[in-house]
Amino acid sequence: MELRPLDETLLEEYGRLHALSWRSVYRGILPDDFLEQEYTPEKRTAALRKSWENRSNEQFYIVYVDGVPAGMLAFCPTEDANVGDVKGLYLLPPFQGQGFGRALMDWALEKLKALGCREAILWVLEENQPARAFYAHYGFLPDEGRQELTLGKPVTIVRYRKQIA
Repeated sequence: MELRPLDETLLEEYGRLHALSWRSVYRGILPDDFLEQEYTPEKRTAALRKSWENRSNEQFYIVYVDGVPAGMLAFCPTEDANVGDVKGLYLLPPFQGQGFGRALMDWALEKLKALGCREAILWVLEENQPARAFYAHYGFLPDEGRQELTLGKPVTIVRYRKQIA
């Protein structure tokens, strides 16, 4: 497994991975038409390009397995310097269930610790039971954080938290 930091030459690859992973992970949770219309590689790349210019402390990586793009990872410290946010950890289906997710989480938490974070948070769709089970198995626990969003339908995201230092 190799992680490459995102740069402008990799924005389209990241956008493609973002779209394909969301379509896979959220199929059956979010409406199909929403995923097909809003999570296209072109739309995800355009959104990334726009946010890329205004990014501050977010770190983005593309994950490669044997030279093949396999997923993506994003994290950053929050406004509270003691807390880091794992903003995204996605793997395409052929690379799931092989330990890559755990290795990516280990790596992200080590990087956040090196930035001075003592705690990590992440947000997950309430209906995404496989992800919630992964995070719970990893030692993250839900706290009181909840947000209501519209992603093709009304959804709730819940915050998970873990001490890392």
